Amino acid sequence: MSFIRPEVLLDHLSSVVGQTDLKRKLASVFSQYTLYLQDELAERPTALIYGPSGAGKTYAVETLASSLELPVTIVGAPGISLASHKGATFRDVLVQHYLNFKQDEGIIFLDEIDKWCQTVIGRDHEALGVAKRLQSELLRFIEAEKVEFIDESDEHEQLENQQTGEIVVFNTKRILWVVGGAFIGLEEIVRKRLQNYGNVDTEFLLEHATAPDFEAYGLIRELVGRIQSWSFAKPLTRQELIQILQQQEVPRWQRRMAAVGCELTVDQGALAECANAAYEVKTGARGAASYLRRAMDDLFLEASRHKLKQLQVTHSLIRTGHLEVLDALPA
Repeated sequence: MSFIRPEVLLDHLSSVVGQTDLKRKLASVFSQYTLYLQDELAERPTALIYGPSGAGKTYAVETLASSLELPVTIVGAPGISLASHKGATFRDVLVQHYLNFKQDEGIIFLDEIDKWCQTVIGRDHEALGVAKRLQSELLRFIEAEKVEFIDESDEHEQLENQQTGEIVVFNTKRILWVVGGAFIGLEEIVRKRLQNYGNVDTEFLLEHATAPDFEAYGLIRELVGRIQSWSFAKPLTRQELIQILQQQEVPRWQRRMAAVGCELTVDQGALAECANAAYEVKTGARGAASYLRRAMDDLFLEASRHKLKQLQVTHSLIRTGHLEVLDALPA
């Protein structure tokens, strides 16, 4: 892969709504990674993205990976286990990455890493001990680890040729590691450090989080020291949630409705209803999309059953019982 300039990658993130700082940081990190693949002396970056669920962290990473045609594996930290425990290990993640993409380059995005921190775990010393060991193991793979395994993905051909499979050496130094998490309560740690700032809001505090704050939250010092880039994904505003629904979710539902012969329009009131519901409970874009889907799943069935040619979704259809409205229509 050739080096891609950061401003070019920033243009590829135009579909990500809001999140100016997140987009700038990720464009820079991914650009540095493309340079590293050409010149290892440039050093490989490592990034941490923090902020509320549904703010667009995963979408931004996936968008950049897709634009660069880089393989990406996304895994939740709570699903990772130590080698001596039941469950998927880091080694399993690497093996699956290779089996999916046949290379040891690309992005591994480890989300919910805050679930490995003492602020979340509390006083469960056994769980905290496991979490710190998992962080140490992650650090080992970030630093560079060669993992050997047998590629048995083409089992049928191997049986015909009486072969046992190719030995693969997966070099983790070719991976771009991105970790993320909500880090709920981090603002209180920052507040204690910034005692002279007076009464400032949560967003300001989170924007000014530094490496020692994450260490105080529960990330081990060695891992904090290995992460070079920190980016805060801000909570989305109501208007940004509406924009995301308009750009991403409405076209999908229009395609689905078109498959059953129905032309769909969704007015701004309906989108605002979904956005407001998600904003109030702080579930972000995923919450807004879920709220829209709750109504649209039923509307899709009814549009097909009643052979509707057109359907306009209003805030009342979202809010007050769309099935009663549609059941009044002739079949």
